[in-house]
Amino acid sequence: MNHKLLFPLDKTPLLESNNYEEAEAMLAQLIGPCKSEFLEPHSHFLTRYYHANFNQSTMIYLQWQGAQKLIRYQPDDLYVFYLPLEGIIQEKINQSEPIFSSIKTAHLFTPQLHLMGQISSVGQGISICIPRQKLHQELANLSDKSINSLITFQPEIDLTTTFGHSLKELILFAWQATANNSLFLPQLEQTFLTGLLQYHSHNYSVSLQKNERMVGDRQVHLAKEFMRANLQKPISLGDIASAIGVSGRSLERSFARHCDCSPLQFLKQARLDALYQELNQEMPLLRITDLMLKYQFGHLGRCSQSYQKRFGELPSTTVRRSQIVSATSQEVKSSPSHRKHPSSTMSNDA
Repeated sequence: MNHKLLFPLDKTPLLESNNYEEAEAMLAQLIGPCKSEFLEPHSHFLTRYYHANFNQSTMIYLQWQGAQKLIRYQPDDLYVFYLPLEGIIQEKINQSEPIFSSIKTAHLFTPQLHLMGQISSVGQGISICIPRQKLHQELANLSDKSINSLITFQPEIDLTTTFGHSLKELILFAWQATANNSLFLPQLEQTFLTGLLQYHSHNYSVSLQKNERMVGDRQVHLAKEFMRANLQKPISLGDIASAIGVSGRSLERSFARHCDCSPLQFLKQARLDALYQELNQEMPLLRITDLMLKYQFGHLGRCSQSYQKRFGELPSTTVRRSQIVSATSQEVKSSPSHRKHPSSTMSNDA
């Protein structure tokens, strides 16, 4: 296994074993009941599992060596998204035609599925286990309706599309974030779930689109006020839509029409503006990095890039410029030529 691993909190795996039965037992704990069969008994077997919390979901990094057959039953309370990074997995869902996961195709498995598949000799990937209740609540927030039946997704996600590529980049960034700053994992999880519900096909997609009634200026104004009041909190599109009583897709369409941006783009700009105002103070109360974290910017480098694009300078330049202007102002005020002569003052009073 020469491929580079994306290690989570440390370099210690949850399990590293060449014992096939031990690996099978651990996999069952992580993704649900399963039974496997090693197809290369005379070759070397090795598996590594890394685990990290993804807010209410969990992320599992799997790496293996040794072809296997795998039969498993998807639990009632869990959705599993699998992002392949190497190797191929072929699976049949409820005895239907097989589907393949590869570096070009990810899988999203709905609860209560019966899965039977075959795993290539070498591979690695990231699984995200999503609680059913969490995903259903997010859909309820987006549609402004209660969800009474199981969300059933189309199982294959094309990673070569714009949506698929963005989803992959988000997951890789989130995996790295588990090692750095868990404060922003709720935002990343919300973005991941919202993306799946809005842009990947499922049995509620049509009703979600039908619910896209255009909201008026008043709702857009209320949404802006809600975002401005919560710049320092990890709010999602679903939170914003729920706060003003509309669906997430309706809110997005209305923002596109009235503001030429999405609600989350407006939120990002408002946070950048607030950051700029604080950095322009004579003596900012917090360091630049602390202020970025205060306004929910989890990736400091990207925050600096967005800041420079919006204001034409880096955050550190804003601070230095503000300090220079402040120092110059103090010098001017304290210079003799700036002070009023007493006789001039008396003359003016007269």
